[in-house]
Amino acid sequence: MKNTTVSRRNFIQLGATVGGAIGLGFTDFGRVRADVPQYGGTIPGFGPLVPTASENTGEVLLALPEGFKYNVLIRNGDVMSDGRPFPSNADGTGAFDFNGLVRLVCNHERSSGPAIGSFPYDAGAGGGTTTLTVDPATRLLTESFVSSSGHVRNCAGGVTPWGTWLTCEETTQGPSGAYLRQHGYIFEVPAFASTETPTLPLVNLGLHYPEAAVVDPKTGIVYITSDRGPCGTFRFVPDVPGDLTRPGRVQMLAVEGLPGYDTRRDQQPKVKLPVTWVDIDDPSNEAAYRADALYTYRQGLAKGGATFSRGEGAWYSRNSVFFACSNGGNAGLGQIFELHLKNNDVQQLELLFESTDIAAMGAPDNICVSPSGNNLIICEDGSGAEYLHLLRRSGNQIYRLAENMYPGQTGSEWAGACFSPDGRTLFANLQGASVMFAIWADRNRWASIT
Repeated sequence: MKNTTVSRRNFIQLGATVGGAIGLGFTDFGRVRADVPQYGGTIPGFGPLVPTASENTGEVLLALPEGFKYNVLIRNGDVMSDGRPFPSNADGTGAFDFNGLVRLVCNHERSSGPAIGSFPYDAGAGGGTTTLTVDPATRLLTESFVSSSGHVRNCAGGVTPWGTWLTCEETTQGPSGAYLRQHGYIFEVPAFASTETPTLPLVNLGLHYPEAAVVDPKTGIVYITSDRGPCGTFRFVPDVPGDLTRPGRVQMLAVEGLPGYDTRRDQQPKVKLPVTWVDIDDPSNEAAYRADALYTYRQGLAKGGATFSRGEGAWYSRNSVFFACSNGGNAGLGQIFELHLKNNDVQQLELLFESTDIAAMGAPDNICVSPSGNNLIICEDGSGAEYLHLLRRSGNQIYRLAENMYPGQTGSEWAGACFSPDGRTLFANLQGASVMFAIWADRNRWASIT
């Protein structure tokens, strides 16, 4: 089938020039505790979340605003088109336009094997990805299959402009015990293949306990979060944009004029900090990484890189990269940052939102940005009731969009939020039940979400 994504060949031929950023002049704004509007209630005008039955199964699994609907696409153990059971621990997910259909590539955050597919990178590893095709009219599956296997703890990732999914291994595991090969790498999975594809690690992107990896389509630079506390925020500047198998530079974010800047506490929202990047000299040292998960981060810190706390999901939208830090902030309840890319020479870091009240939000994980770019959908991985949240970029107000009511799994984290290419459907997963949902509403109500 033909797809509308830019091909890798065409992307490379764009010949984008990429390089390190130089910072703006910096004026010290002081250290001020984040004080952003907190709400944590339902979306104004939408009424309370109400227990809602699935359109296709009749089960009451979610609470949604009145008038919202959902289908259960697939769940743990369901037999897929390739005859295999849908694996456990569905996590980060990306959506692609597949000749008018929706292609989803879904991570599975699993550890030891057996492998879920036939062409594993490591036969002793049980993680990987599945690929699913959804009819946008019925919002039901038309096919599903294992698309990569033999990985460890595939958490988040990111879509590329050339039609692949970057899946990240959140681990330091190496060849010992059940495992045969080094893990902790980023892998590339083609979104439009019809069967499982053997995968090899993108070694040049480095080892930094990766959680999410998103591509700036203008430059081909890959921005990477790291799920450690402390951690850095990284990027890979490829020598050949669009070809991540080739060499390039791994760099860590730094705040211009403030070496060793710590974003974890006493931050002020809506202040833009000038960003520069420091080179990582030894980004793919497997032995050193196995011994110390912070090996790459420590190199960047020694050069003045900035510290974050547990980088999680990330998303590119309108010349910015948005990313979550799940336990950053004075209250340890999570932060949402925006990295303004602007151009290769001017970049800025802005704290969009910091939770100061567990009733508003706790532990943001996977995130996505609505098609308009005006709203963020945030997957919660906290304790107690778990919600999908809607964060308005204007006014920094956060609201509850959906509540997990899955029997026996009400404490399960949300994951994998992403919109269909036409913007009419929101896909999201519950990791504990390993279930995928398609959520929608009528055009008028949906317009304020997208």
